[in-house]
Amino acid sequence: MSSKEVALNLREQNLALLSQYLPDLYQKMAAHIPQTQLVCNEDGDWDVVFRGEFLYGPGGRARLDAGIGQLRGTTKGRVSLGAPHSKNVDLSTGEFLFHFLKRATDEKFTFSMQPQVDDSYHFVSFGFGLGYHIEPIIKLSNCKSICIVEPNLDFLYHSLDVFDWKILFELSKENKIAVEVFYCSSSVDMAISARLHCRYTNPFALDSLLIFSAYPNDAMLAAMDIFRRDAQLITMGLGFFEDEMEMVRASYHNLLDGNFRFLRRCPVPISTPAFIVGSGPSVDADLDFLRKNQDRGIIFACGTAIRVLLANGIRPDFAVVLENGEAPANVFEEIGKVYGFKKIVFIGSNTVSTKFKKLFNDIILFFRYSLSSYPLFCPGHAYSLFDAGPTVTNTACAAAQALGFREYYFFGVDYGTRDPVRHHSRDSVYKIGGHEKKRRKGETALDLNDQFNIIDLANFGGLMRTHEIFAWSRDTMARIVGRMSAGSVVYNCSDGLLIAGAKPKVSTSIKLTSTPEAKNRDLALLVENCPRETQELFERKWKAQIWKYQVKKKVDEIKAAVSKTSILSGKFLETIYQQLFPDIKRMPRFEEFFIRGSVSAMAMGVDYYIRRVSKDEDRERFGVLAMEEFKKSLDEIVRRTEWYFDHIDELKTADDLETRLGDWRDA
Repeated sequence: MSSKEVALNLREQNLALLSQYLPDLYQKMAAHIPQTQLVCNEDGDWDVVFRGEFLYGPGGRARLDAGIGQLRGTTKGRVSLGAPHSKNVDLSTGEFLFHFLKRATDEKFTFSMQPQVDDSYHFVSFGFGLGYHIEPIIKLSNCKSICIVEPNLDFLYHSLDVFDWKILFELSKENKIAVEVFYCSSSVDMAISARLHCRYTNPFALDSLLIFSAYPNDAMLAAMDIFRRDAQLITMGLGFFEDEMEMVRASYHNLLDGNFRFLRRCPVPISTPAFIVGSGPSVDADLDFLRKNQDRGIIFACGTAIRVLLANGIRPDFAVVLENGEAPANVFEEIGKVYGFKKIVFIGSNTVSTKFKKLFNDIILFFRYSLSSYPLFCPGHAYSLFDAGPTVTNTACAAAQALGFREYYFFGVDYGTRDPVRHHSRDSVYKIGGHEKKRRKGETALDLNDQFNIIDLANFGGLMRTHEIFAWSRDTMARIVGRMSAGSVVYNCSDGLLIAGAKPKVSTSIKLTSTPEAKNRDLALLVENCPRETQELFERKWKAQIWKYQVKKKVDEIKAAVSKTSILSGKFLETIYQQLFPDIKRMPRFEEFFIRGSVSAMAMGVDYYIRRVSKDEDRERFGVLAMEEFKKSLDEIVRRTEWYFDHIDELKTADDLETRLGDWRDA
């Protein structure tokens, strides 16, 4: 075993690069003392040895090269999306796909089931080792984003002597977060780190994402499985053009006449605990506890959980609603006829149905940072909630956090079920178990049996079933919990999914120190801290810009930008992302949020099919067709936006908007 000469200045060069692009990793490397040795193995390759065990070993480089070779011309190591379909997208994207594919069919283009090119926007490397695989895969994939998750700092440390990190950071010159390196040892942390990297560097460049394992490692193999399972979460929540129209419409009419409060962050810590109550099936086992202690905790009823509570003699303090459209308000209207909402304060997004203002005497509205109504109407950061979706349990917890609570208990926050037939509480608005009971007035039929296709860890041990939206919601809740202030404590009393940061606790073991007097005092403080609003805010904000012109300006910018790049490369998706997703140093603009969902979905459709053009010689001609249809659809978005803002006063409800969509074609 002999040592090869190490380039003396390579480590210094690499450390200088790390200090510039990855300062956190630089600090770790500068202080790290390795437990292993860098040596030259019998094949003449650099290797790492610990107690006689080699990282690569004899023939290791050859095996690594063979693994890289297997990535060429196959779907091995790739994440593949299903074909975009008009049933799974909004009207604008659906129309684009129809015209785009009809024209492609008319012009005799044919497509393969699998991608016909090796390009991959994202390259996720589970493990780095000494970096032997990095340059070959960059050349193979022509990637625009690289994520490395490494469970062993020694390997990163030794690579500084033998691998030129400059190869990695070529991508970072245009995009500072194009390359990220994470040091984490658990499979879950590795998978989440990789997923979030892809989400924040370009969420709609998922198709053909390339995954590679640098060396054998059980934790990394498990992380790869988790990453593949949850990869669809990367594209979740991008929104759609019509959804943004509805939310701006609702916000416009909710704020038009004043007569509401704004949720404002409370600077004073609240000592009374928050009971976050969802309508998951496990809440039924905790109703006795909630009934007995409803005067010692401030109860947040999450959406339809309000019926579960009222039906069992528990009157919540807050009714929390996130969902848009008229259906949620119609359900609440039926519940109110039976139980009434006296003394219950409503907390909802500024985008909910205006009908809620007639159902509750006290209305508190909040803003969501990720919606176009935020830059349009929000008076400031103190009135917004982060991670307020995708489900209303996230909303309630985010609201409680903003209001200053320090002690939290989750009930019925299941995000799944042990029995797919029993997906909600027996007293929820959802009919359970097929025909095992007659549907009562106000109930909604819901069959989720086929959707619970993900198996994950349960809060009190064992496994349970969930689906994509609930898995996304659980991850969001973990982020909310992770942002809790020092001294906060979160208990999960639900027999549902395990939530990182929330301590499992059965309700029978809870020992409260709060009092009814303290609850009443804190509740009054919370409500009074949320200021009443008037029409003045609406008038000032609405007249700040001619909003439809802002959308046209942004569309013109997108068209100009994509005209300067090739639609055949990842540069097209990169350009779309840069146009629609603002950098972290400024507040997003209205027009970016308003159109980004549908425009990004169209771009994903283009990318999906251009990868699958059967004949290489047809790909460039297909790219011309795709660019023409893409620009036509952008122009149609501008026309529809103009129609929308010209008619918004007439669109009193979500149903009005839906029934008048046809006006776009006649405008």
